[in-house]
Amino acid sequence: MNFSPVLTGRRVRLEALGLRHLPSLLNIATSPGLRGKWPLRGRTVHPLEFGDLLYAGGSLGFAIVRIDNEDIVGLALASDLDLRSGTGTASIMLEENLWLAGWPFEAMLLIINFLFDFIGLRRLYFQVPDYNLPKLGRGIAGWAKPEGTLSSHRYVDGSYINIHLLSLDAGAWDFELVGRITGRTSMTPP
Repeated sequence: MNFSPVLTGRRVRLEALGLRHLPSLLNIATSPGLRGKWPLRGRTVHPLEFGDLLYAGGSLGFAIVRIDNEDIVGLALASDLDLRSGTGTASIMLEENLWLAGWPFEAMLLIINFLFDFIGLRRLYFQVPDYNLPKLGRGIAGWAKPEGTLSSHRYVDGSYINIHLLSLDAGAWDFELVGRITGRTSMTPP
C-alpha cells in the first residue's frame, strides 16, 4: 500500500516528500538569505547530507507547493515523533521572500492539523529562535505555551542566540477555526 498524503489548503499544498522535491528544497535550504537560518544556510551541501538532515529523528516531511503555479517553495517537517507518547516536533522552512505572504502560517496549520487529526499526536513541541518568535504572531503563539528557554544555545551570524521551547496540546487546538482558514475540515487523506 502506498501512503502518500497530499494536504491542500487555499494557497499551498503539502506533498509527501519525494525525490522530485529535493533539488528545489536543497536550493532553498542553502540560500544565503534564508530567513529561517537553517543549519545549511549559505553552505555548499552534498545532496546526501541534505537527505540525512530531512530524515533524521524519524522525520515525516512534506514539500510546500504553491497551488497557483506548482512551485516548490518550502518544507514542513515533523520530527522526533514518539507515537507511544503522542508527541513530536514541527518546523517549517520557506523561501526567504515568501515569509510575509501568509503561506508559512497556512502550511504550519496544515501540518499541525495532520499530526493531531490523522497521526493522533496529543502534543507538539517547537524550538523557536529569538528572531522567529515575533513572526509567530497571535496565531500559533496564542495556542502554544512556553516551556522554557535554552539560553545562548545556537551560534548564528557571529553570536549565540536563545531557543524558546513551546508546546501545543491537541486539546487546545481549534480544528474548526483552522478549517475555516485552510478550507479543510479534516486532515484525513482521501
